[in-house]
Amino acid sequence: MPNIYQVCATLILAILAVTATAQSKEFASQSDAIAAIPSGDGWVWTQDAGDLNGDGLKDVAMILTHNGLERISLVVLAGLPGERYSVLSVSPRYCTAQKFFNLTIDKGSLFAQAVNAADSSHIGSTTLQFRFNPKINDLELIGQEDVSESYEDGEYYRHSINNVNGAWKIYQRESGGRSKPIKSGVFKVLPLHRLNGFDCDSLER
Repeated sequence: MPNIYQVCATLILAILAVTATAQSKEFASQSDAIAAIPSGDGWVWTQDAGDLNGDGLKDVAMILTHNGLERISLVVLAGLPGERYSVLSVSPRYCTAQKFFNLTIDKGSLFAQAVNAADSSHIGSTTLQFRFNPKINDLELIGQEDVSESYEDGEYYRHSINNVNGAWKIYQRESGGRSKPIKSGVFKVLPLHRLNGFDCDSLER
């Protein structure tokens, strides 16, 4: 009779096999790829296109919202020849944003910004930076930046975190408009979070 470890190993292998099969399936359009994702009936809040996996083809990252804002997903579709797509990575329960989201693909990185305050007196946001790792065929969280700025009293706060080397910095705005680090430190580097199955609650330190 198999022991609990053998059972767990078998289940993990089965899940990996299903995931690999789902990621390798090709779709003729973005909407077809979204429909193949479990509960993939969400509304596209925002998206951006660019090469994330280094194959020279444009991939697409998008924020999907389900049932209003009841659930939010961050989805990356890998671009394939012939303007086809496959599902590269899915965070089925992504972070929330009090105001709106921005997605930017730049120099091989995906920047997912959640804007939580934006009015005439104050702006505040959290941006997560993901980068593709070909060894695991998925994106990993390599950085985070929290920004808060008050226009009324001039207060400015920016906290930058590098998950690769464990460095963090807090910045202060100078009179010339530039910002400089006023505090810095290091933390114990942990295994990077994968975008596939990513949960924002895991960011708590």
